[in-house]
Amino acid sequence: MLHDPMDSVISEALEQDPEEVVHALAEVVNRCKAEGRYTKEEIEAAAAQLRRELGITLDQQGLSS
Repeated sequence: MLHDPMDSVISEALEQDPEEVVHALAEVVNRCKAEGRYTKEEIEAAAAQLRRELGITLDQQGLSS
């Protein structure tokens, strides 16, 4: 399954450059919102879940829900 290798890549990236991971997540969230394929609520919920799983706080990401 692809999920396990992706977890490893993300975990390693978080250890090496957490700011870059935070920045990349913010860019993906903004792109998803701009595309409009999902509701803002769905995007925010998915981003919040991912932030929780990765241990990223909103302060680190420089945004609020």
